[in-house]
Amino acid sequence: MSDQRYLQDERLIIHIASVVGIAIAILAILSAIFFRERRAAYIPKEEVWAFIETEATAAGLVPEFVYAIAWAESSLNANAESSVARGMMQLTKIAWREVSAQPYRDAWDWQTNVRVAIDYLSYC
Repeated sequence: MSDQRYLQDERLIIHIASVVGIAIAILAILSAIFFRERRAAYIPKEEVWAFIETEATAAGLVPEFVYAIAWAESSLNANAESSVARGMMQLTKIAWREVSAQPYRDAWDWQTNVRVAIDYLSYC
């Protein structure tokens, strides 16, 4: 009798451990989806400079000034993110919408981010 009771208790413990393990796995997956951080994507400084030099000059801005902002805001990380801003130039959603009709998710594309930032600087 006691052996059968022991086996029932053992099976119950295994079932509980399985359910808890599955619940922990689901929570880990959900937290990875909802709280993931983007991996840094540092763009080569020569590439960023060439792009900024062309775009800023065309907009009548000093390219060194725009480049300095990109460097100060993100160290040229296209995936830089704070609680309120994103992308290489760290644009907020409000600033983005002030000068662009593109969706804010496009701020992750570094060239688009720089173009919109240049538009915003010109706007200011």
